Amino acid sequence: MDFPPPVSAVCNRGPHPLLGREVPTRYWEGTPDSSKNYRTSRKYDVVPMKYRNHNLRKGRISIPEAYYHIILCTHQRREVLADKRVASIIFKAFDWLEAENRLEWTCIMVMPDHVHTVIKLEEGQTLSKVLHSMKRYTAREINKHLSRDGTFWQKGYMDLGIRKEATLNATVRYCYANPVRKGLVVRAKDYPYWRCKYEMDW
Repeated sequence: MDFPPPVSAVCNRGPHPLLGREVPTRYWEGTPDSSKNYRTSRKYDVVPMKYRNHNLRKGRISIPEAYYHIILCTHQRREVLADKRVASIIFKAFDWLEAENRLEWTCIMVMPDHVHTVIKLEEGQTLSKVLHSMKRYTAREINKHLSRDGTFWQKGYMDLGIRKEATLNATVRYCYANPVRKGLVVRAKDYPYWRCKYEMDW
């Protein structure tokens, strides 16, 4: 699989039907970070879970046709993902899951030690099974590429259920801006390890 082109070339389908509305910049003040615990906020209609392994399966449900913001971290937060071939493996895994009608992805952001993605779960699927398939395949292929073995992904994952249009809009923008917040690039559009099906306007 060829490495995907920059966001300006990939995001050519026009506005997403749920991503058309602008959201206030104050959204970023309350956006969850993958390294922190956080609480439900009435301001942003999300369904968060604490990022601790022993809490990951408590009360978790999978709702078909629902949107989720998923965060996956590497084992011991190793910074090995921001690599052309590694990112390509991750993108390929999500493409395969979509082709198999297990999920529909909206965006994928590959950071050095974690991945953000916004997906819609397809009928008859669960987050745990879908993400297990993704992590198993990518761990094997990335370990092969890096000439290593052993645990690749951190146990579990973080999922946030998205209930409102504005939240979906803001979540995609949050993922898109992550490399800028982390100081990796000055402009979000310059970060290469990003895919989105819809056009970003900045």
